[in-house]
Amino acid sequence: MLRQLDINKVDFIKVDIEGYKYHAFKGAEKLLLAENAPDILFEFVDWAEDAAHDCKAGAAQQLLLKYGYTLYTWSSNNELTLMDKIQTAGNALIYATKNVK
Repeated sequence: MLRQLDINKVDFIKVDIEGYKYHAFKGAEKLLLAENAPDILFEFVDWAEDAAHDCKAGAAQQLLLKYGYTLYTWSSNNELTLMDKIQTAGNALIYATKNVK
């Protein structure tokens, strides 16, 4: 689709597809594995991922880590905190990037 629209680079993706982020990230594997892969912002909600077909809570985060991303929680006061483990319960706004300095 990107080629059809003559879009050569994607810098940022905001994903809001209740529970099906894993499937979206899997479908965008080529884009997300690229050296210049986009940053991603998405909300994790445990019950939504658990309810998605063939998915468990934390699966989208695990896949992004496999793709080489670093994950941060984004707090309500706009602070990023490095995630030391995959979140599998509750909810969080997560920022994923490969641009770690």
